[in-house]
Amino acid sequence: LFCECDKGFGGVLDRFDLTVLLKKLDQHAAARDISRWVQELDRSGDALTEGGVSFVELLDWYEHQPHTTSHRTLRLNPNTLAHLSFTYSLPSLVASLPPGHLSRAVDSLQLTYLQSAAWSHELRIRNHTVIEKASYLAARSLGKHAGLTEADYEKYTFLFRQFVKENSTKPAEQPTRNIEIDPRKEEAVDPGSSGLCLDTLKVDMKQCIEQLSSARKSYNDALLGDGSPEEINNLQELISDLEEKERSLQANILTAKGINPALKHETPQLTLDVDEDLTKLCVLAGIPLSYQEVQVMKSVGIYKSKMDAHSFLCFAAVRNGKV
Repeated sequence: LFCECDKGFGGVLDRFDLTVLLKKLDQHAAARDISRWVQELDRSGDALTEGGVSFVELLDWYEHQPHTTSHRTLRLNPNTLAHLSFTYSLPSLVASLPPGHLSRAVDSLQLTYLQSAAWSHELRIRNHTVIEKASYLAARSLGKHAGLTEADYEKYTFLFRQFVKENSTKPAEQPTRNIEIDPRKEEAVDPGSSGLCLDTLKVDMKQCIEQLSSARKSYNDALLGDGSPEEINNLQELISDLEEKERSLQANILTAKGINPALKHETPQLTLDVDEDLTKLCVLAGIPLSYQEVQVMKSVGIYKSKMDAHSFLCFAAVRNGKV
């Protein structure tokens, strides 16, 4: 359809040709819809007067159309497209080209092909990123085991701890404090004041829990509805930040109550260097992970530069298709 409207195979469409193409793509669109789509495609204000809109620009616009209830989006009907009658034939079109234009037309088509291949590759990475983030957050919501079986949970936990202890540099030792052990609770009680206001922390914790619940609901609505990739990504980042805030508040509340937060965990907090060690650990653990997937994760920041044990378990569950 694009080539049919691009009479000279120049690789771009002007305003008139673009309007014709959009009408062919969505035969039920009103004139005001067509006009608005043309304006959206001409984002810079001069694309249609200086060169025109390329095939890849059209693809990218279609993939990222603003989804609003007040405006119609371009809707491609597969049945309609399958039964379109093409009014031109390649031999007759080539024969109609002026001398010298055929070579330029071939160059233009080759460039369009390469641009389309690059765009498709980038789109696959973007889609993979959205799926990866959604699956990771789903694993985090499943609690301690992140959807893994008991056997896998024990296996990955052991491998993570063993690997980190053997391959990571030891953190600097913290100065010792006078900690008194209460045998009834098996928790550390610091007789010194923590300087934290417990009442304020409880209020902050309650607000954080409410915000986290609201963010998760909004995320699920966006994921199951018409949420844009940008909206979903923003909600994922918000949930991640709120979860980190929740963990920090939990530790502060324990400290304010005279409890050593470190003793609330089975093991000390260990972290894995994602850039240097994640791929190595995946090989040891038999977790499927390609080089390209590692680069995707690094580029979008699904996992921070350091990964704790629970994050690794969620990661393992995602990579093994358990979520």
